Amino acid sequence: EVRATLEEQSQGWQERSMFERQWVVRDFRKEAGMPAEQWLEALARLQDLLSGGDWQGAINLRVPLQQLAHYYQHLAKL
Repeated sequence: EVRATLEEQSQGWQERSMFERQWVVRDFRKEAGMPAEQWLEALARLQDLLSGGDWQGAINLRVPLQQLAHYYQHLAKL
């Protein structure tokens, strides 16, 4: 669900004006720690590992979910 939400938001950003899009993408990267594309890839990999029952692989992946949560907290304050 997190990945689907981020994917939907990321697609919505592409429909904004160039200035708005640049600001939103830059703000996301700053607050979340990496670009949305990398987040989507990391979340997909995490989902695959968890779906396959590879708990150790999911732990070793070390997806910084706290940074993504930080972005959404930041967004709620705007």
